[in-house]
Order: sequence, then structure tokens, then C-alpha cells
Amino acid sequence: MLQGQRVMKHLAILILLVYLVGCLDSPSAPLSRPQAPPAPVVPDPRPDPKQTPITDPQPPRITDPQPSPDLVIRTVFISSNPWCLDPGCTITLSVSVKNRGEGASPATTLRYYRSTDATITTADTVEGTDPLPGLAADGISHQRMDVQLSTGGPYYYGACVDAVAGESDTDNCSSALKP
Repeated sequence: MLQGQRVMKHLAILILLVYLVGCLDSPSAPLSRPQAPPAPVVPDPRPDPKQTPITDPQPPRITDPQPSPDLVIRTVFISSNPWCLDPGCTITLSVSVKNRGEGASPATTLRYYRSTDATITTADTVEGTDPLPGLAADGISHQRMDVQLSTGGPYYYGACVDAVAGESDTDNCSSALKP
């Protein structure tokens, strides 16, 4: 009899399970499956062709930026007669200018300066100029100028190259040197 009760118990559980499964699949059942939340609505990033007027049927042109020059004073040397560093004596300023940019530079001007401090800027006194030819990328130009030492020193000497079109770094002055 014990075994018959077990069979009946299992049969009752099975019937209950079949009923519950049927209720879950039935839309009118009192029990229902939990519903997943609705997916969020994401707007379409593409423009609506009905609302977007076509103004230019050609695709936009993409252009590569032109390589630009970058002129720098690479070296400055002062040569002089070591026995004559008084006012009126002549020194020679030798300057190397390099185009370290990727594009060619047009011709410009190299200016030689005298300064009362150790910083050469375009606000210092111009001692002279030299034309600087156009330089290819990595091109170097060597220039030199004789300068007569002035009274009222001590003075520092250096050079600046005028900036050219397309140059991004226009701080083109050398370090200062004292004879």
C-alpha cells in the first residue's frame, strides 16, 4: 500500500506540473511568465532621406595638408682676433640656418643682432642682414657677416631668421654669444 501511495503522490505532482505549465503558456491563465523589459529605443543615426535635402551630389574632397617648413638657427660662431676685443675691432658672426620641416621654405632674411642681455630677440639692435635662399626640407645655409664692436658694452650677439608662410614654430632666434 505504501507503494501505491507513492505512485498517487507522484501522479498528483505530475498533474499539478502539467497544469502549471499549461497556465504559463496560456494567455488567460492567472499565472504568467515574467516579461523582459522592452528594449530601449535607439534613434537611427542616419538622416532620413525624405527630410534631408541633397545639396551636393559630389562626395567631399579630402586633401592632405601641405608639408610645412621649420627654419631654425642651428649654429652661431664668433671669430675674432683674440688681441682685439675693444670697441672698433671687427668680429665675424657665422650662422647656419636649417630647415627642419618637411616642406621647402621660400627665401627670407637672416638678421644679425646685438643685445645688452643674454637673450636674442627681434627687439634687439639689428647689426645687419643677409638674404637667405629658399631651403629644401633638411636644407642648410651658411651665412657670415663682419660686425664692428660697439662702445658701451658688454654686448651679446646672435641672429634671427624671419618666419616664412606655413611655419608653425616662428621662434627663429639663436642663443646669445659674447665675444
